[in-house]
Amino acid sequence: MFTFFRSDFFHFEFLRLIGVAPLGGADIAECLESRSLIRENDAESWYQAWSKTAKHAESLAREAVSAGDAEGARWAFIRASNYARAAQFMLHTDKHDPRIKAGMEQSITYFLNALPFMESPVVQVNIPYQDTKNPKVEVELPGYLYLPPEASRLSGKIPVIINSGGLDSTQEELYYYLPAGATRRGYAVLTFEGPGQGIVCARDGLTNIPDWEVVTDAVADRLQSFAQERPDLELDMGRVAIVGASTGGYFALRAAKNPLFKAAVCIDGTYDFILVMKQRLPSWFYNGWQSGWLGPGFINAVIKFICRLDFKSRWEFNHLQWAFGVNSPYEALNFLKRYTLRLDDGGEYLRRVKCPVLVTGATDTLYFPPEVSTQYIYDALDHLPDDKREIWVPKGPGSGGLQAKVAALSVSHQRTCAFLDRHLGIQRPALNIN
Repeated sequence: MFTFFRSDFFHFEFLRLIGVAPLGGADIAECLESRSLIRENDAESWYQAWSKTAKHAESLAREAVSAGDAEGARWAFIRASNYARAAQFMLHTDKHDPRIKAGMEQSITYFLNALPFMESPVVQVNIPYQDTKNPKVEVELPGYLYLPPEASRLSGKIPVIINSGGLDSTQEELYYYLPAGATRRGYAVLTFEGPGQGIVCARDGLTNIPDWEVVTDAVADRLQSFAQERPDLELDMGRVAIVGASTGGYFALRAAKNPLFKAAVCIDGTYDFILVMKQRLPSWFYNGWQSGWLGPGFINAVIKFICRLDFKSRWEFNHLQWAFGVNSPYEALNFLKRYTLRLDDGGEYLRRVKCPVLVTGATDTLYFPPEVSTQYIYDALDHLPDDKREIWVPKGPGSGGLQAKVAALSVSHQRTCAFLDRHLGIQRPALNIN
């Protein structure tokens, strides 16, 4: 496949941008112009290029507003939002860089500016949450509830999907990964940001937790209370699903034990981060770390040396430290151990899941190889009848082979919603074509 950068990391993140062009999140020519300004493995030129493109899209949005062009304003504002998100992304090699928080705030502002011009209503929903790392801290997690356009409404009440992000997404970006496709099929979608994600980490200082069901239980409770507060929206609490991609897929699986959820979709998630790290780390290093034979000082020194040579490693380890609230690569590795669907007694967490589950894999992944993620998850769901567990591992980027189905979102939307239709009792009449 053609590559835009020699770096697989920069190439993937570039595809992540142009891949949402069909959904309004980018214009391909704007992206190609930005690419011409970016140097290989250079975070500063990446930041400058996408910041410039975000300003360009903002100017088009304001021009459209002045002209009374709601369609132009919507498209340009959500492009500006996505470009501003992308601009700060590569700066995560230094969690103290003030442009990270500023960039996220700018992305949110652009997105909020677009909401009045969206094709269907979007309601902001704040979710009460008590931080488990500091129980004295009570905050409200930000959320968006996307409602289907009137023309896409299904008969009866509206089925609802809760969409969880992963370790490096923002909920503004999540719009493209599910709401943009699901609302047009008659679903309402609730997105949110939790601890260690987006602005909740950058502004509020809440860091990520592996027992994500604590977060999604709070989100589920708020959805139910909100449905009671707004009966006019006709949200169907008997047809609620949970969906997530990449680490968000792992989060969705942890959430799925909640009886509110009648179906779950794990898109390219992981079963156990230790299995992933075992594949990525040299065997001597992995075994020395796991056995304790290699101490913190040596591990930190080795990883910091690698990070000086390799931008992707530098970004990953610094981002993990920021998201987890730890101060060294060694601490980040040890915190990763807690992200597992294995119980301490050797049992399977997924035995607690009773609803139908679709689990997908990505053969061209940078992160979670299907053989140590997708297959493990599917096998651990063997307590479910065969008609309640499905596996889909496409080959090739065009079929959804990249992590989180990047650049193949139309396929992801189609497969996800078809699965949910089957298990939430949604029947659509066949279409006629000439």
